[in-house]
Amino acid sequence: MTFQQDISSKHLNIYPVVRIVFNDETETYISTRKVNMSIHSMSTAELYFKPILLNIPSISESIDVETKKYKISSVTLNISDYREDGERFSDSLVDGGGNSIINAQVYIYYASQSAESVNDFTQVGHFIVRKFTQSESQVNLICEDRSQ
Repeated sequence: MTFQQDISSKHLNIYPVVRIVFNDETETYISTRKVNMSIHSMSTAELYFKPILLNIPSISESIDVETKKYKISSVTLNISDYREDGERFSDSLVDGGGNSIINAQVYIYYASQSAESVNDFTQVGHFIVRKFTQSESQVNLICEDRSQ
């Protein structure tokens, strides 16, 4: 089944998956649940999505027809900073070279119950991290739509 067929079915189970590309080389994968997913349907290689995403992002866009202004959507990702697989998410906010996660690329996808590989995900947004805040238990990434 495809994503389109899944969302038309009687029983729907979709969840967000997020890929963060930091410094054009380091990638982090997170979700609201533990996900091991094949890279593509003919591959045995898998990506692991850590279950540290605390919220399901809400994405909206609008255009003011009179003024012809496009309102850029922004997304805040609330991420748990408790240890998962021996690491805290906040450990990845700055790399070894002192580069910050600011301007990292964030790709948000939705997966449905019949997804067998990452090719079955539906991309719903491409964002850039503009700011982050951190508390003892949580990191918030404030992301802006990449179209700006």
